[in-house]
Amino acid sequence: MLDIVTILTQIDDIMYYPILIIVMAMAGLYFTFKTKGVQIRLFGESVRQYSIFLASNVSVYCFKSWNR
Repeated sequence: MLDIVTILTQIDDIMYYPILIIVMAMAGLYFTFKTKGVQIRLFGESVRQYSIFLASNVSVYCFKSWNR
């Protein structure tokens, strides 16, 4: 039983960490280029909208926010 755990741990160490980091970085770059950097372009707008929301003293509930 201990041998199986050791083998699975070694496989996990080889595959999980390096491959996961590479896949996540590539996905981030792909979606950044695909959306033309929307998270960078509209950062100022999101800060402005959030500051307006904070100043309005309006409560938003998770289920109520879906109904528009």
